[in-house]
Amino acid sequence: MPITLACVAINGAVICSKYSTHGSADCEILAERIPSEGFRLPINMMFVDARGEAWRAVISETGGRPRLLH
Repeated sequence: MPITLACVAINGAVICSKYSTHGSADCEILAERIPSEGFRLPINMMFVDARGEAWRAVISETGGRPRLLH
């Protein structure tokens, strides 16, 4: 911790948040833009930890494999 998360959908929906521990896992929303239709698939999720290591997952109708980014 902390872990920063950015979720970006194909329709431009975005949410960025930061997770940290202050007794429990707290979530702080850093930025968001969510259109009325919400998040459309596919959605890219990028996580970055305190060491700068990144991990990406894609949520799609066809599935996919999460992978470690450098």
